Formats: sequence, structure tokens, C-alpha cells
Amino acid sequence: MPWPAKIWHGSRRLISGLFLLFTGLSLYFALVHSNFLLAAETTTWLTVVMLAVLFALVALAICDNPLRRGIVRFWRANAWQGPLVVIALVLVWQITLILATHPVIGFDANMVHRALLHPQLAVTRGYFSQNANNLPLLLAQVALTALVGSKSWLALDWITLVLVDFAALCNLATVALVDRRRLKGAVLLQEIALLVFPSIIVPYTDTWVLPGVALSLLGFAGLFKEGLAWPLKSLFALLAGSGAAIAYLIKPSGMILVLGFGLVALLSGLTHFSWRRLLVGTWLTLLLVGSGAGLVVAGKQTQTGQSYIRINRALEIPAIHFVSIGMSGSRGEYSPTEALAMAKLPKRAAKVAYSKQMIKKHLAAKGWGYPAFLVRKQGYNTADGTFGWLGEGTFMYTGKPASDWRWFFQTLLYPTGANVACFRFVAQLVWVGLLVILVAAWRDRDPFTVGLRLSLIGTFVFLLIFEGGRSRYLIQALPLFWTLSALGWPSAKAALARLGRQTGLFQREVVADA
Repeated sequence: MPWPAKIWHGSRRLISGLFLLFTGLSLYFALVHSNFLLAAETTTWLTVVMLAVLFALVALAICDNPLRRGIVRFWRANAWQGPLVVIALVLVWQITLILATHPVIGFDANMVHRALLHPQLAVTRGYFSQNANNLPLLLAQVALTALVGSKSWLALDWITLVLVDFAALCNLATVALVDRRRLKGAVLLQEIALLVFPSIIVPYTDTWVLPGVALSLLGFAGLFKEGLAWPLKSLFALLAGSGAAIAYLIKPSGMILVLGFGLVALLSGLTHFSWRRLLVGTWLTLLLVGSGAGLVVAGKQTQTGQSYIRINRALEIPAIHFVSIGMSGSRGEYSPTEALAMAKLPKRAAKVAYSKQMIKKHLAAKGWGYPAFLVRKQGYNTADGTFGWLGEGTFMYTGKPASDWRWFFQTLLYPTGANVACFRFVAQLVWVGLLVILVAAWRDRDPFTVGLRLSLIGTFVFLLIFEGGRSRYLIQALPLFWTLSALGWPSAKAALARLGRQTGLFQREVVADA
């Protein structure tokens, strides 16, 4: 075997092994998560109904019955009607959820909304002086709320819904581009995930970065597609670069996929080297980097020249602070003590020096226990299927749930809701199912799948190094999770079927339904 092929073969095995390690840990922590605990004090009649429905769905899925056969026949016989029905039902659910809730959100999202309404206030200017990384989000909200003519939380929720669903459509386009046969399964998996994704009512960077990530992912799918002419691939290179730039401006860690796919493209390209491929690859790289860099420069200039809110860049919190709090406590999450120090120290040099001092202190305190801390932090970062819902201190400002039709959604999602445990249980079930697919599809090693895995490994490592401790930060990578699970579903199903037959759970081959 030539040495380039050996490097690529070894790299694929290493990346797949690391990905299996990370996702295996996430699956373990997800399985033992407290979201699965239905305590007696949180049990209501809705809990009983939920468990009965889940039991009925499981029985419907695994047992041979007329209803199941009818659903399968409809799904197979109708190329578009089935997926369109599913998408329409989920969209109705999302719209109803927004109409029933659209509460005032707390934490940083509240500060961005304050600046949207009152940019002249000292408290908002002080916040953005220290947290200038949220300035692109504010400017985006200024532009889009002017377009819709409202700055209310309801208007922001509608915009967030459009952004999230646009990213979802980009994910489906990515799957169709990679392998059209897996599109129907992708619709089903992604729409189920969107059913338990209430963050459409949280207009913050976690959700607003999704279109950029999804667009960039679609661009890389086109670049990795065999048989496309170079002019068409040039358009995909522009799309990948532009999407990555949008993601970077909203949330810098959102462009980790560029590094992941770039490295995979380099390693896989060595195995089929030719001067023509080198020239085309160089041209596509220049387009990707040039479009991305151009948008980033334009975005930075817009931030510098904006007059909407006056900020003092000298007070900006340095990146090393987030490394320090990523090592703090038992979870590596937000530290009020260190955040207060950043507010008190006026000069950047002093902030950096303080953060370096705290890093040394955290490392000394943890000592040889630091690897075990990282293992636990991986669980805190990735195990919660609600993605940190109600986990941010004052997550939202609400009263008691309404007594009219809005009651159902509000009791599921509000801090005082009697059925929050039901939402957490179902969301955790869906998240575990997705992680099982990712783990079971470990045999897939095509270049695009390896690129997705390496990008997720990069996201995991980033969250281990920087501020984490809760799975809200994982929202930015959901396009990668959804796409990888859709592409890996057939091989995961086959692997689970083999396991079932070997353990005696299944006595016959499982026929693919989607």
C-alpha cells in the first residue's frame, strides 16, 4: 500500500476511534442522566399519558400489525407526500409553541434585547464593552427586526424559527446531495429532533449561528461530491466559505467544521494525487478562503463603523478568561467570581494576567485528577438532551402557566410548569436515540462522514478547553449531529439488527422502513 493511502487509512481509523470514544462517553452519561428520573412529586396525569403513548409507539414499531404495515406502505409508496406531511405537522407544532409561549428570556439573551431597545443605557454599553463578541448578534437583530417592523420577543421568536428551520432545510439538502436514498430517513430523524427543540424561543447566538453552520456544511457536501464539474464545485466553495464566515461572526467556534473538513480533504486527496486535482483543489481553496475572509473583514469593518451602540473595546474580556473558567469548579462552567474579576479589572493586560494566574491555580488544585475532570466535563457538555433548558440561572421571566389552550406548552417548558419533567424525559429519549445511531454507525468511513466526525471531535475538544459544563453550547453543532445521524442510519440499523440477532432479541432480518 502506498504511503499516502496508509496515512489516509490510519487517519480514518484514528478519527473514527476518537469519535467513538467521545460519543460513547456522551451516550453513557446521557443514559444515566437525571432527565430520565420521573419522581413521584413531578408525576401528573400527563406523565401517565406520555408513558402510555411511548409504550404504544414502541409496540407499534417493533410488532407486526395492520397500522404499522399501512404507515410503512404509505411512507414507501409516496416519494414526497409522507415527508411533506411530517414537515408540515412539525411546523404547525413550532408555530403553536411560539404563539403559546414567547416569554422574556434571561441571561445574555436579555442583555442583547435590552441593547436592541435601549442602546444608550450605561448597563448595555458596559455589557457590550466587555462582551463585544455578541455585537454581531445585536447588529443582526437590529437589521432583521427593522425588516419585520417589531423588536418584541414574539418577533424575535419568529425570526429564530425561520433561521432554525432554514438550517434544517439546508441539512436535508446536504443529505440529498451526499446520498438521495437517505433523504426520507433524514426528514423523519430531523423532524423528530425539532419536535423536542424549544430553543426556537431563545433568540441567542446558539440558534442564530445554525444557518451559517448548515450552509457551510452544504458547501462542503458539494465539494466532497464525486463527479461534479469544477464550475459547480466553485459555487459550493463560495457557499462553504460564506457560511463559515457567517458562523464565525455570530459564534467563532461555529467554523470548526472548516478545519475538520479541510484536514480530511487534504488527507484523502493525497491518495489520488494528480496535477489537475492539485490545481482544481488550490482554486477551490482560494475561493473558499477568499469568500470567507472577505465576509469576515466586511463584518469586522461593520462592527467598527457601527454607531448603534457606543462601546469601549479596551474593556473586552480576553479569550483566555474562558479557558480559565473552563477549568474551574467541578464542571468547567460559568464562574461568577472570575466574571466579577473581569468586570473590575480595567486593563486587558490585567485581565490576561489574572486569567493565567487562575489557570495555574485550577491545574494545581486538580493535579492528576484533571483527566478525570475532563471525562466528567464531557458528560456535562453533551449528556443533556434538552440542551440546558432552564439551566441558565434566570433562564426566562414567566408567571404561572395560563389556564387556556396555552397551558399544555407552558407547563412543559416554563420553570413553574408541572410537566417540565415530561419534556425532559422525551427530549432525553430522542437524544439517546441519536447518540445510539452515531455509535452504532461506527463502520462508516467515507470522506464526508470522516469530515463530520472530525468536526464534532473538534467541537468536543473546544468545549473541554473553554467554558462548558452544560449542553447549551452544543446547539451550534446540531447540523453536524443531525446530518451524521441521517447518513449513518442505514448502517446503524443493520448493526443493531446484527446485535439483536446475536443476543436473541431478533429472530429475523430487520427490513428498512426508511
